[in-house]
Amino acid sequence: MVDVLEKNPGIKGLIGSMCETGTGVMNDIDAIGRMGKRFGVITVVDAVSAAAGMPIRMREQGIDVCFSGIQKCFMCPPGLALIALNERVWPAVSAARHYRHYFNWVKMRQWIEAPKARMMGTPPESLLRSLARAVAMMHREGLANVYARHALLAQSFHAFVHAAGCELVAKEPQYRSHTVSAMLLPAGINSRDVVSRVQQNDNVLLALGQDSLKETAVRLGHMGPVTPDMLTRGVKALARALGELGMEARLAQAGVDACMRTLARAAPQASAA
Repeated sequence: MVDVLEKNPGIKGLIGSMCETGTGVMNDIDAIGRMGKRFGVITVVDAVSAAAGMPIRMREQGIDVCFSGIQKCFMCPPGLALIALNERVWPAVSAARHYRHYFNWVKMRQWIEAPKARMMGTPPESLLRSLARAVAMMHREGLANVYARHALLAQSFHAFVHAAGCELVAKEPQYRSHTVSAMLLPAGINSRDVVSRVQQNDNVLLALGQDSLKETAVRLGHMGPVTPDMLTRGVKALARALGELGMEARLAQAGVDACMRTLARAAPQASAA
């Protein structure tokens, strides 16, 4: 990326994803911020599956624009985008000459900051009320507790994966997401069979891997409203399906035990959350 920016001084922006939903990889957004500062470009971070599940410190990390949706960690139906941007971005936004109406941030800011705030079109009232309720829930729990719960759930599922003799797509611990994980399955076990069996047996819904991982990985979301009890149910359902599809019973149970031990070590914090 540094080479590209050095060779192309006309580049005006650098865009990156904080969490890759398809792989469970958490990217280094600090590096994006550092490159933005070094080359004087606007930095944009996609935090759709990260915001409200992991801390984002835009000012400290050098992020100019951060956007998310409300359907992941914010626990709401899909339909709203959340965008945060700093003052450094406004000159570029104001100078843009391409036509836009619903994505005109200058006009949006004027209307939001007016004595009587308004929206550009019919307000999606049901979604706004859902978001308000979700944010109130998070503040009651405490944002520090929200982030700690997501970290605990991730660590517990990762313990399951390793004790069961499997691997995560995200190999290095520092790059593992706290909101979603992709688990590589043992040879001979197909992800479609696992997802189908888990749903049939226990009414738990997992996701297939994406693209080249579609047949060999499953994804589990541990974000938003997910609690330790919910994760335990999901892990037990996954272990049961894996056992039925060829995994040794002792490995499947070892995974469940490791997950529950990890959760138990943080039981006071989990209860408080």
